[in-house]
This record gives sequence, C-alpha cells and structure tokens, in this order.
Amino acid sequence: MAIKYVWSLTITIPQSVIEDALMLLPEGDVGQTVFKADAEDRSENPLWIAESLYVAEPDIKAFLMELSILSGVNNHAPYRHELQKLPAQGWLKANQDSFAPIEIGRVVIHGKKDSTNIPAYRAAIELEASCAFGTGEHPTTFGCLAALQQLHHIKPYARVLDLGAGSAILAMAMAKLYKVRVIATDMDADSVIVADNNCRKNGVARFVRNRKAMGFAHAAITNTKPYDVILSNIFARPLARLAPDMRRHLKPSGIVILAGFLHKDVNRVANAYALQRIHVQRRLRFGNWCILVLKKQG
Repeated sequence: MAIKYVWSLTITIPQSVIEDALMLLPEGDVGQTVFKADAEDRSENPLWIAESLYVAEPDIKAFLMELSILSGVNNHAPYRHELQKLPAQGWLKANQDSFAPIEIGRVVIHGKKDSTNIPAYRAAIELEASCAFGTGEHPTTFGCLAALQQLHHIKPYARVLDLGAGSAILAMAMAKLYKVRVIATDMDADSVIVADNNCRKNGVARFVRNRKAMGFAHAAITNTKPYDVILSNIFARPLARLAPDMRRHLKPSGIVILAGFLHKDVNRVANAYALQRIHVQRRLRFGNWCILVLKKQG
C-alpha cells in the first residue's frame, strides 16, 4: 500500500538534555536528525532541534508527559514541540530534490536521482528520500564514516559488529570499503526492515546481516565473536554501560569506534572503556559532537 502521509515530530531542547530527550521520542521512526537551532550560537547551553519522521501517526501522549517532566526537573521552560502531518508524495519529492550527494572521503551518500552520476571508484550508498534524516550529513555519522576510512590492515575475513545500526549506513560502508562481513543490529524492528532494504538496494546483502537486538543480547552476535571492529553510534550513557560487554566481544588489539555523544561527555565514555583496558587512540570532533577511536590492549 502506498504511503499517503508522513508525520514529522520536532522538539526544541537545550544542549544539556539532548541525550535524555532523544531517548524519550516515540519508537517507530524511519529517520532522525539533530541540528543546532542557531549555528552561530556560542552560548554555554544553546538550543538544538531534533526531528523524527514516522510513516504512521505516533502516539505522543506519554512522550509529552515525559518531556514535561524532563523540563521540570531541569528547571527549564516547557520544551517546544510540533507534530505535522504532511502529504507523503510532496514531502518525498521535496526531500528527494533537495537531497544532494554527501561526500565523506571515498564514501558518497546519495539519492536515486544521482545514482548514475557517482564515479565507480567511490563507495556509493543510495538512500531513499524517506531515509534522508540520519544520513551522513549528521556530524556523528559523518565522523564515523571518516574514522572507519582511517582503519588499516582490515582483512576480508575480519569480523565487524555495528551496534545500533539504524539504516545500516556504517555497516554498508564497511562492506563496500573492505569487503568484510558485518553483523548490524538495532533494537527497533522498523529500523531493521529499512536496513535490510538498504543493503539489498546497495548490493551488500551478502555481506551485512541485520538483526533486531538489545545490546549484545542476540545469538548472531555471540556466535560471531570475537570482533576485529565494533562500531556504535548511540548515546553516552548506554555506551558507558556497554563497556564490559565490548571488552568481552572484542579481539585483543581490536578497534572500537564510538559516537553519538557531545564533547562534554567524552571523559565519561573514555574512562568507562579505560577501565576495560580499551584505550583512546584518536579523537575526532565535529562541532559539538565527538567520535572516539579506541583499541583493546592486547
């Protein structure tokens, strides 16, 4: 059945509560983007806008109650929100027309209209307009794509895990760049379906296995360990909590690329991994967002 409408849920929140607010958003979104409300705002706690896209109207009653509690406990004014119902055809066409190719090193993220314009030597990843949210234009995704292209000595038999894969952009990039097999997981069933479709469309379905999983709790993950590389672009707190499991699933001298958190949370994440003898090798910063490349002590 053709999609007639899409729903856009937008919230405006201070930088200090971005992680908490994003975790409250209703499940089932097909994409999400986060950006600074005013790129020139250099204040200590600037406003950010988070927008999630849904193909069915989300139930936001519980979300609004939790959002109100979040603003209250932080002594903030009520956070602004807007839920819009948009004609799918017009929305998709507008986004397809405005979805310009995004280049990150050898990787190019592009829409269908540009599929014939990408040079063969590029690792091209095509996404539908409805997946335009959360593509390589977001600083954390951009940073992860930059970081994984700096990996050296990745062999075709290397084992790779993408934890919290979303639309599987990072998993597809690993498959295209290094011809390695990747386990890509997400706790949202709709995201797994989107990821599967993306992998088939981009010709990497034989390399990437998409699974619904919470953390490391899936047989596909445990049966494939230990991993040479683990990627995870989620939030600071869950990343810190996952540090012991990361150690158990990572090979000696294995690499971890972590993202999804602000620069102010770097020490929290880095210290959690240092306790597991997984140490920071490199830091990349894109605006207020940070990406860590770490290595397990052999």
